[in-house]
Amino acid sequence: MTHPHNEAGRRLFAAVLSSQMGITVDYCLARYVPAVVDPSWADLAWKLQQQIVDQYYRDVMNPDQGTRRTQ
Repeated sequence: MTHPHNEAGRRLFAAVLSSQMGITVDYCLARYVPAVVDPSWADLAWKLQQQIVDQYYRDVMNPDQGTRRTQ
């Protein structure tokens, strides 16, 4: 089970990401923000932000395969 402070942090992080991506916080949590039980979740989460956003845009650009098309 996730520590309450970690869960609050996950929700805050997902709120920031979801506002940038135009999706709901719950969807962002379920799809893009892993459950992190380590107290240093915040450092990890912000380091992962770009990867999460990139994955989201890959999903949007090519939802069937989950990969971005390259030219």
